[in-house]
Amino acid sequence: MTPFEPIVDKVSEDDTRALWERCASMDQFLDELRQRGAFQIESIKAVRNFAKVDLGKAKEIVHFSKTWADLRESSEALHEALYQAALSDGWVDVSAEHAEQMVKTGT
Repeated sequence: MTPFEPIVDKVSEDDTRALWERCASMDQFLDELRQRGAFQIESIKAVRNFAKVDLGKAKEIVHFSKTWADLRESSEALHEALYQAALSDGWVDVSAEHAEQMVKTGT
């Protein structure tokens, strides 16, 4: 079994801060990050840190952005598959009502 390697940011903290200060919109900021090779998770982290929003809101902003629209469907499928696997393995114990709300809101 191979241990997981940590994800190394493609865009430095200083470069991300400079982009945040320079970009006129969130779309431009996310476009610039992605053009520099940032992963989706890196974009979420940047939005959370610089826009000063919670993790759920940062995920929502990135997930529904034009920049990451091409990966939206596959991301949703992955999240649903992971959730179902965790649910069936007993890792998640939520009521059906709560589960339905989580699916609707993507949380």
